[in-house]
Amino acid sequence: MLKTAFTKNKPLDDSGEMMPYRTAIIGLVLGFIGVVAWLSFAGMSPWLAASIMGIYLFFIAVVMTRAVSEAGLLITETSFLPTHLIQFIAPVSSWGPTNITMTAVVNNVFARDLRGVLLSPLMDAQKIAGEVHVRQRSLLVPFVTAAIVAFVVACTVFLSLSYTYGHVSLYSYPDNNSGNMYSMAAASIKGLTVPFDATAGGGLALGVCAVAAMVRLRTLFPWFPLHPLAYAVAPTWAMIVLWFPCFMAWLIKVPVMRYGGIQTYRKIRPFMLGMILGEFTAAMVWAVLSTPYIGLSAPDFPWP
Repeated sequence: MLKTAFTKNKPLDDSGEMMPYRTAIIGLVLGFIGVVAWLSFAGMSPWLAASIMGIYLFFIAVVMTRAVSEAGLLITETSFLPTHLIQFIAPVSSWGPTNITMTAVVNNVFARDLRGVLLSPLMDAQKIAGEVHVRQRSLLVPFVTAAIVAFVVACTVFLSLSYTYGHVSLYSYPDNNSGNMYSMAAASIKGLTVPFDATAGGGLALGVCAVAAMVRLRTLFPWFPLHPLAYAVAPTWAMIVLWFPCFMAWLIKVPVMRYGGIQTYRKIRPFMLGMILGEFTAAMVWAVLSTPYIGLSAPDFPWP
């Protein structure tokens, strides 16, 4: 990719990609510099800003996107924060009150309780385009436009409802989550957090070895049943609340594939997709009917 982007010798053809490799790489670098600069101006040390956003963008977001696009999870939820890894190298006590407070801000906005990352719909859109033979580059303008419109509309509606009806009367979980992050920051500033010890380091080493072993075994033995991506998402909130639907999907798919084969699987797939579409359509309809503008009461449901 680097040779194709910045040299005359172009071993790869990027004409079928959503954007040229050079544009993508330059945009990635400038975007990352912009995020780090914004956090630095807000008061966070540049090294901490680069560390947190580097772990978030290049590790957490990628793994969580694969959890959605490849494993089919409904939501993205990690089991750790970037600050947890940074503590192995630089103890929290050495960061200072301003940095610790800013980590609470970053955790609220980016890393904690993601529910969704922009990369997963981008990957899904490219997959759909490939399946229906749509030119990838034709998706760029609609995708950027949709992201901008969604951002503006979400900010406008959120601020309007908060100031019109009172923010404390709205859905309380985001406030509770924010309170948890700032409580953690306050405890860290006061030195009340438990320092990382050999147990934490051993857990990290064990996780690395387990994932490496599963990757190697799946390479050597196609029948090996354990997937490293499942190991990564197993302790997340998504699996805690969605394990039973995942289990039921597996329980249906295994006999269909074993006794009916791929042809039966393809015949049943539209029905299963229709059930998913029906559930989301019902949720969207009730979400609209229960807004303050209409005022109907939506039925209770277990929100993950």
